[in-house]
Amino acid sequence: MAAISFRITHDDVSPALTRMAAAARRPEPIFRAMGTTFLSLTKGNFKDSAYRPTSWPAKKDGTQSTLQKSGTLSSSFHLSVSNTGATVSNPMVYAAIHQFGAKGHIAGVKIGQIQPKKSRYVQTPESIMSGSKGIPPRPFFPVVRGKLTPNAEQNIRAAGERVLRLQVTHST
Repeated sequence: MAAISFRITHDDVSPALTRMAAAARRPEPIFRAMGTTFLSLTKGNFKDSAYRPTSWPAKKDGTQSTLQKSGTLSSSFHLSVSNTGATVSNPMVYAAIHQFGAKGHIAGVKIGQIQPKKSRYVQTPESIMSGSKGIPPRPFFPVVRGKLTPNAEQNIRAAGERVLRLQVTHST
């Protein structure tokens, strides 16, 4: 099953925070705060457009897109944290399709292709969702070209700094 994920590491934030995180005795709580903030911003993008990297195109019928048909996509995010970083992922196969859009082919499968299965014809998930013209991107992760959006970076950095200050305060 395909999945999509973004990993926040010490290289993804300001050099000052990188130095602070390296100096921290226990970086996992810092990355947990940063990852939780990233996860919160991502989930919030399903309800509010404040942290979306771009606005979402309207649906085919002209109504506002919410990516909330069943709620499965927005409720399937997972946060993993270690001493070296935090990863927010979503195992739903269509998560990457909505994040990046799909035109023509997805993972080598032509959009709209019908594949035989037990002498019946079934559509692939990609063909069901895409129609003939593909799917425009509706990015929910606050990331553009592999980098955090400025607002997301600011919030994530602030979360890490708060935890680091608490560690410094409680360790002295």
